[in-house]
Amino acid sequence: RVLSHYRLNTMLDVDHTSGVQYSALQVTEWMQQELVILGPFVVGFEVYASFFHTDFFQGLLYSCNDAAGEFVGGHAAVLLGWGAAGGDHWVLRNSFGPGWGDQGYFRVARGVNTCQIEQWSAVPEVAAPASICAETPVLGPQGGPDLFKC
Repeated sequence: RVLSHYRLNTMLDVDHTSGVQYSALQVTEWMQQELVILGPFVVGFEVYASFFHTDFFQGLLYSCNDAAGEFVGGHAAVLLGWGAAGGDHWVLRNSFGPGWGDQGYFRVARGVNTCQIEQWSAVPEVAAPASICAETPVLGPQGGPDLFKC
């Protein structure tokens, strides 16, 4: 089950339950709040050819402003946090492994919807162990057939 899902059509969109308009800045703040309360979550974003060749070791921010302009497609990464050194940015972990980017991590400008990164995100709801199944017994290392029986 998805606890929060942000999918903005524009930089200013409408909350479909209340009809209230909200800005990209509000979405940025909501995303930061989700990170603090629930931890890392997945975001989607646009990728251009430069994404595969940007020198993230130098602390550069990926901008999607590729002069060559070759759009590759969409991608997803884990949003881990944010920072301000070198400009307001998000800190993300890619799925390409530690040989890519900055040990597998990269940065994208924050608060300006760079690469549409503030348009697509999903925060999973993680149930507390006690609420998963009240009848699930506490089992030792041998387990048993009723481990997930509810």
